[in-house]
Amino acid sequence: MKKRYIGAIIFFTMFFFIPFNASALVGETYNTKIRPCPATNDDLCKGFMKDENYYETVEGTVELLELVPSISPSDDECEGKQWYRITFQDKDAYICASLIERFIDEEENNNQQEEPSDPSLLNTIPTRYDVIAYASHPVEGRVPVVSLKEGLTSNFNCDKKIIVIDNKLNCVSENILSNYATVSVMNTDEIEYDFEEEMKNFPKSYQDKLRVIHEKHPSWRFYAYNTGLDWNSAIDHEKNSSLISIYRNDTMFDTEEGANFDWYNNVFIPHEAGVWVTPSRQAVAYFMDPRTYLNINNVDGVTDYRDIFVFEDARAYTYQVDAAVDKMLYYGGITGGFNTPYGYKTYRESFVDGSSFSKISPLILIARSRNETGNFTSGSVSGNFYNDDNNTSYAGLYNFFNVGAYGMWPITNGLIYARNAGWTDPYKSITEGSIFIGTKYIYYGQETQYFQKFNVSPYTLTTTYGHQYQTNIEAPMTESNFVFWGYYDSGNIDKPIVFHIPVYDNMTEEATQKPVDGNPNSWLKSLNINGVPLEGFNGDKYYSFNNNWDDDEDAIYEHNVYNYVMPWDQDELDITCKTVSEYSKVTGAGKIKIDKSQVIYITVSAYNKTTKTYAININKQEPPEVNDEGEPLYPEIGEVLNQIDIKYNDTYMSGLDLGTSYQTLIDAITNVNNLISVAVEKNPNNKSDYFATGDIITIKTGKTESKFIYLLYGDTNGDGIIDLFDLVGCRNIILGSSNLTGANKEAADTNKDNKIDIIDLVQIRNSILGTKLSQR
Repeated sequence: MKKRYIGAIIFFTMFFFIPFNASALVGETYNTKIRPCPATNDDLCKGFMKDENYYETVEGTVELLELVPSISPSDDECEGKQWYRITFQDKDAYICASLIERFIDEEENNNQQEEPSDPSLLNTIPTRYDVIAYASHPVEGRVPVVSLKEGLTSNFNCDKKIIVIDNKLNCVSENILSNYATVSVMNTDEIEYDFEEEMKNFPKSYQDKLRVIHEKHPSWRFYAYNTGLDWNSAIDHEKNSSLISIYRNDTMFDTEEGANFDWYNNVFIPHEAGVWVTPSRQAVAYFMDPRTYLNINNVDGVTDYRDIFVFEDARAYTYQVDAAVDKMLYYGGITGGFNTPYGYKTYRESFVDGSSFSKISPLILIARSRNETGNFTSGSVSGNFYNDDNNTSYAGLYNFFNVGAYGMWPITNGLIYARNAGWTDPYKSITEGSIFIGTKYIYYGQETQYFQKFNVSPYTLTTTYGHQYQTNIEAPMTESNFVFWGYYDSGNIDKPIVFHIPVYDNMTEEATQKPVDGNPNSWLKSLNINGVPLEGFNGDKYYSFNNNWDDDEDAIYEHNVYNYVMPWDQDELDITCKTVSEYSKVTGAGKIKIDKSQVIYITVSAYNKTTKTYAININKQEPPEVNDEGEPLYPEIGEVLNQIDIKYNDTYMSGLDLGTSYQTLIDAITNVNNLISVAVEKNPNNKSDYFATGDIITIKTGKTESKFIYLLYGDTNGDGIIDLFDLVGCRNIILGSSNLTGANKEAADTNKDNKIDIIDLVQIRNSILGTKLSQR
């Protein structure tokens, strides 16, 4: 054996770990180059190396097991950083390859390598492998993936054991690792199950549904997984990591504050790949509620319980038969095979091998791939994808599970991952992608479609609510339906299929209702009182929000209340409004009798019954004092204005800082005497809610009315800001080439000396540069 494989070890150094003996010279001593690890600062080595310079001497015969590179940067003296893993004196060690190359050369010169009787056997893929990998589920406190080195990537001819290391397949001896567990195909015939006993672990709302399913499929097995998580808290966490397709009914989309929804134009804005939006809280609750998947379906002429397959245990079981695999591939429209550097492979054997290597269900793998690639039609698996946006070709790369696919260019990012992983043919992509799913999800405590989207399993080895395979909240249902049809149409639907079903704390007694179809826009576009727009109205400033799928108001914004001062001598308000959506309905508006101060609620109900409520605080003025004849004693307008910080004359009013709102002045005047009413009319060039030059202020008290034109010094064009246009306006006045008149011309006299000159121009310039311009 020692002579037979010397040549093979050189040629297949990274593909086969084939032991052989190399005889060292008698009396030869190797010092400084034999150690327990192939790299000085490798993390794995630190745990058992005596120190960074630990070496051991050896004489005599060693068994060479494999050739490996230094895993991490190393400052050791080994030329080329290549090491042989060896055994001597019944223990493993590493020896620098350069020290024994001459012995290999001598063996090659003295012995001819024996060729295999059938070279094609080197590329033969057995139907099943014994795979040692990651901890079996559920196991707490054990790292489920051993991490030594990158191993095999394509050729798996191995007569020992296959182990998964860093998501790659490796052919190794069983005795070289200590922290692993054997993962095998399970047989439900060997596992006891008592339906009635297991039912005791489910809430009644589950039990009622599961008993109906059990009557139809008595061989199915249901296990309760108590998450220990609060139901409402879980919804809130998952809402932050969920998306839904823009092509779904818009009632599923989020319209709450902060959502990607242009409510004024009634348009949802995708924020990933141009097709994904944030789902509503009700939609998230609906897809998270395990009871959603326990309902009967009556679609395509078949009455079934297909949705429950979101809870199927994806680990390998004997009931996952080949006939179901064939049906799923047939429905996916993928047949035949392809050439690879190591032989012709079919898609069928690729998925079966992927299942064998990863020890997870081949049906789950096919369903995931079908969903991620649109039944194998996307650029992720075409082998000739070209990104027009970055003018880059990704030909020769394959990603059958969209690993690493995210963002605005998901296919591109997925193929970049494939390039780094070496997935240059479908077989490698499918088999090693299967291992990725197995090592990173199935045997990480996320063994169901449901747990891979909503990581709430009590046995998860990762962070709860994190480490989720996809953001699409509908993906588990889509993939599980694929699996159902594989079992159903192959005649295997009544196999003893295993389901792991989560249970939450503080769940509602009834299952979450599916969001009602229809447009969800419940915003107001305008709101008028007595024909005049309500001061400061903004449709996005609403008081409360309700999805109407439970008994509670979903959100209340106590500070979002509008104020309206109603004259004492009025007893009725005419409230009119306009909705954004033509399908919305309004209640609470119209002509309303008012005899005292109160809050009026205007509720807008969307087509899907979602509501928003706008609150208006009506402050009705107290009746004025009266004279001996009983006539009201109204205050003088001038007396009121003299009590507030404002400048005025018969024509103009000024003195408010840049950016002062209309409501600030209105409140200041009415707080002095609420018998005075104030209205502000914007000039045509003012698009803000702040005072600008040319705005008209109307003040009424009794039968007396005064009008003022507002002056915002420095604002010569009346847009409410001071900028370069105003500087040019002032300059033109100085040069005699301006057509500005009235308030717009007066606003250029920034130092109020009744003339417009270079001093005013400089003050406007300084205001643009950040020096506050006095309005007093």
